[in-house]
Amino acid sequence: MVDFDKSGHIKYDEFLIAALEVGKFMTKENVMATFKMFDFDDDGSITAENIVNSFTNIGEKISIEEAKAMIKCHDSNNDLKISYEEFMAMLAFNDQDTN
Repeated sequence: MVDFDKSGHIKYDEFLIAALEVGKFMTKENVMATFKMFDFDDDGSITAENIVNSFTNIGEKISIEEAKAMIKCHDSNNDLKISYEEFMAMLAFNDQDTN
């Protein structure tokens, strides 16, 4: 569970803790829930606009340019969005990178 204080909302610090401890908190169910948290329109992908909206919802402000840069880092097929498979690959890379 990522909502540590059970407020019904994932705060930025809760999101960061979960992201840092992927192996502990990120079960398949939590990974899918996290993906869906960004995929507002439920089209199976995360766009730069989705990222801006997600961060806005947790009280953080990022520009569309920053969100596009995030997408570019992990968009293996260059379609300007992150698929669930690319999201999973991003988490696996980060997990290996921290060991």
